[in-house]
Amino acid sequence: ALYRRDDGLQALSAAAALIAVWDDHEIANNPWTGGAENHQPDEDGDWDTRKAAAVRAYHEWMPTRSGARGTPTYVGNRIWREFQFGDLASLTMLETRLINR
Repeated sequence: ALYRRDDGLQALSAAAALIAVWDDHEIANNPWTGGAENHQPDEDGDWDTRKAAAVRAYHEWMPTRSGARGTPTYVGNRIWREFQFGDLASLTMLETRLINR
């Protein structure tokens, strides 16, 4: 979390919109549907519980603009989405690193 204290990143965040996407290392190294390379159930607990808590923490920490549960903007367990920039551009965010891997 110390990178959020970086003066350059703070200046960028103040000056421009950012669209965040996660990597598979946000939760554990090289995750797959039922676990991860360095996930030890006896030490780390249930994989699905760990994954859900990490995804929630990610959305709370990063500027993903996930709405409240039950609202049309609720992101929940996914990060793939599309952004429209008027008639100039469409940006489709893909997610290939964490969910359903």
